[in-house]
Amino acid sequence: MEILSEEELKQMKRWLFKENMRINAERKEIKELKERLKRDNLLFDKKLAILQDGFRKLDIDRQQLEKEKVRFQLEREYYEEDYAAGVVSREPIAQHLFSGVNNQLTLKKRYKDLIKIYHPDNVAGSHDMVVMINKEYEQLKNEFEHQ
Repeated sequence: MEILSEEELKQMKRWLFKENMRINAERKEIKELKERLKRDNLLFDKKLAILQDGFRKLDIDRQQLEKEKVRFQLEREYYEEDYAAGVVSREPIAQHLFSGVNNQLTLKKRYKDLIKIYHPDNVAGSHDMVVMINKEYEQLKNEFEHQ
């Protein structure tokens, strides 16, 4: 083994000290990175749980909406069958739509609002509903004109 001089030993000690400091700094940095990763993972897990809960709720809502859609379709078919058979008339529906109307101005406003809603070009629109609304409107209009 080679014998080192005093100066070489001092340089070697300085280098070892610097290297030790560098290693300690890197250990500290690695420890901080591990802690940050741990916090990030916890945050990610919380966000994932929130998203999963949201998707679960959306799925429940979708299933309820599908059930309600089927129920409304069955009700519609039931009422259409009764209406076609003459068991139920739709006039009470129109009378109900105009309930509370007690003057010509209110009648006209209600009529316009109903036509906007039930016009056949709208999603909720229906030609039959517009015919019923028109018929009821004309009857009420005549009644208010003759008062």
